[in-house]
Amino acid sequence: MKRRIVGILFPFVMTLCVACSGSDFNEVFNKSASDEEVTSTEADDASTDAVSEAATEATTVAVDEEFCYVKLDNSKKEVDLGNDGQTDTLMLECTDDHLYSVKINDKSIDLLKENPEMDFGYSTLELYYIHRSDGDFFVAGRNSPTFGGEGVTLYKCENGDLIEVDKIDEAMVSDGYDCDNDTDFVGIFADKITFSRCERVICSLLFSNNCSYGSTGLAVLDKLYGLSMSCGGNMVLKKPVSFCDESGKVIKTLEAGQAVVPSRGNCPFEDPNNVKLTGNTMEFSLENGEAVGFITYELKEAEYGYDVYIDGVNADDIFDVNELGDV
Repeated sequence: MKRRIVGILFPFVMTLCVACSGSDFNEVFNKSASDEEVTSTEADDASTDAVSEAATEATTVAVDEEFCYVKLDNSKKEVDLGNDGQTDTLMLECTDDHLYSVKINDKSIDLLKENPEMDFGYSTLELYYIHRSDGDFFVAGRNSPTFGGEGVTLYKCENGDLIEVDKIDEAMVSDGYDCDNDTDFVGIFADKITFSRCERVICSLLFSNNCSYGSTGLAVLDKLYGLSMSCGGNMVLKKPVSFCDESGKVIKTLEAGQAVVPSRGNCPFEDPNNVKLTGNTMEFSLENGEAVGFITYELKEAEYGYDVYIDGVNADDIFDVNELGDV
């Protein structure tokens, strides 16, 4: 769901010392002792086993020589499901009613059974087949007519059928264009998948993070999301701003007129049903890639989405946002 940030004007402030207390940063960078506390030995052992299993799986598949993937469409792709030496065919089918299914040999499996028309058209489905030495997986990404991610589902293929393993809401598999090599790329690797979601925080931002994947599901690998302006561009400071390190200590102050770009941060909308309103952090860099530091911010509900406040000041009074295009 797209979110629009509506600015509320505050009286002009000559200088700004951004609030970036250690407690705010600890909330994002480190889990508190109460969050980590486990009251039973059995739960502790289970958690340890799960982490160990995920780590072993990630280490194994990172150098998986069998790894390959292909994006499916309405033409048949030949693969070897289950490594049984037999040729299997895969194809993504779309009906006139904009419903999607995958055809595995002669068997058709529905993936998108309902697709009501929206203001700008219908949702679309992208489907990737992934082969690794530990099995065959399918990743289905549902995208809105405005190209925003509606969610990604991970399936494992067993005996010619698809078993849903895990899913992430309001996300999409990252893709893009590699200017250096003049090729398109997709964020699918042997040991991880890169997911993105577009949210409006100060401006339209692309939040990207990596998840390991396998028979046990998806597991987030990064503490913070990578951030980039969805439409490109920069943010120019309207007044002096202080930036902090991960402990909350002020490390640098930039003067008005300096251009910066977001680079890392947490995602307040990670759980769409429980938006994180306070203690959010965002790291900025100069346009040459040099890291500047973090700010903390809070969200306040507005008529359309959320307003962003930094040390009690509306972000519109701090940043002059220069986007290269519209979302």
